[in-house]
Amino acid sequence: MIVKNEEKFLDDCLKGIKEIVDEIVIVDTGSTDDTIEIAQKYNARIFHFAWNYDFSQARNFSISQATCDWILVLDADERIEKKDLPKIRKIIRESKKIDGIYMTIWNQGGNPASISVHYLVRLFRRKSEIRYKGKVHELVMVPNATHLSDIKIIHLGYHLSEQRMEEKYLRDLNILLECNHKEPNNPILNFYIARTYYNLKKYAEALIYVDKSEALVELPPQNLSFYVCVLMMKANILMVMNKLHQAESVCQKGLQWMPGHLDVIHLLGTIYWSMQRFTEAVLYYRKYLLIREDILKDPRKGFHLRAISALGKAGEVYSRLAEIYFKEGNYIGAIGEMKQALKFNPSSPLYYYNLGTIYATRGQLMEARHNFQQALYYQPLFQKARDALDKIQLGERPC
Repeated sequence: MIVKNEEKFLDDCLKGIKEIVDEIVIVDTGSTDDTIEIAQKYNARIFHFAWNYDFSQARNFSISQATCDWILVLDADERIEKKDLPKIRKIIRESKKIDGIYMTIWNQGGNPASISVHYLVRLFRRKSEIRYKGKVHELVMVPNATHLSDIKIIHLGYHLSEQRMEEKYLRDLNILLECNHKEPNNPILNFYIARTYYNLKKYAEALIYVDKSEALVELPPQNLSFYVCVLMMKANILMVMNKLHQAESVCQKGLQWMPGHLDVIHLLGTIYWSMQRFTEAVLYYRKYLLIREDILKDPRKGFHLRAISALGKAGEVYSRLAEIYFKEGNYIGAIGEMKQALKFNPSSPLYYYNLGTIYATRGQLMEARHNFQQALYYQPLFQKARDALDKIQLGERPC
């Protein structure tokens, strides 16, 4: 592990894996909190590394200190589920000709819609030729055979405040721009810069770099999943800039290369919903829900995509389907979809308010009152819900 000021996360991480590892190697890059003291509780071998804005160098220093045959890499804000812990040694025993093991990283943010997954090698043999590359968004290079496991790593790092996330993005951006100055024609660097600008809400700058990344990929692309990620990034940028027809065109290009790509299908549904082309929106949202369910049953089915950002969007999708049905006068269908949305986000005041509105339109005022009350329970200053309740009390229909 490489760490810096991780007192908030480190104890739970080490507590979870201490029983299944033979040694714990901690490389600290300059902590000023209780990180070191927490690591000492677990008899970790602690080393210090002067931070030089190069994640790969720090990673490679950490794995050079390991003494066991296999290395498991975790960050302090990551957890391995208890049921998956025994699988680690089992995989090691069975991997006679395998050098690296992919695991599924589940990124959990501050709300259900922010859940995403990606697939990375996190368990690998201790070999001199297996090392990390990339100053930021570093990846371990395993030249020989790899295997995809069903082990899940929960990443909590996106629970940070907006200020802390902005600090992380700005740190990454400075490193990426420095690297890009040396390698201006690297499509991966240009993509990461575009994504970082997008996260910082600097969309014009993001579009410049994603266009450059797309132009630098030779067709047909050797790394198909990366190329479609570039197209997805471009479509997202165009959509927030309200260039919906261009975003639609880019998404359709992505589906030509990867027809079942969950993120592209979800984004197309959202673009059509924004354009009020509801028939197409329903079509793509239904496709999204089916493919999503398939991947959730077996996350390994999403491995060919390498990263999936739309897994947590089901609540939003059901809510938008409810809105479409409501506008079309299909109130029964709208109620069903809204109830589905609440299963994914049962504390959403907006979802309760929308459900109350549908019931009120049908004249079902008891059900409407209950849902407006729920909206106010979760957001006491929700004025629209308060106004709707007041109208019901006066014997008026709120809608």
